[in-house]
Amino acid sequence: MSCRGAGAAVVLVRHRSRLLPTTTAEST
Repeated sequence: MSCRGAGAAVVLVRHRSRLLPTTTAEST
């Protein structure tokens, strides 16, 4: 489950960062 959760989180973050590059700075 952890692996799947991490993968899903990464995908969501990547999609979000793509749509909102501003969130990337806040996320990191």
